[in-house]
Amino acid sequence: MKEVIASLAARPIDIRAHLRVRWSVFGKEEGYLPSLEAPVSMEFDGFDGLSTTRHFIVAIREEERR
Repeated sequence: MKEVIASLAARPIDIRAHLRVRWSVFGKEEGYLPSLEAPVSMEFDGFDGLSTTRHFIVAIREEERR
């Protein structure tokens, strides 16, 4: 059985981790940002700096088979 775990990134360290994952997915894996080589390997835009922006962290945990 799979369990979906969702939370909001509230701490700066969590937000930076979210931005690094976003870069990895959209920049490296999907190639949507091929011309950008971010020196810090994070993808962010003008909306990320707004106080109203929320970053969701979602993970899927699979139950181990016995």
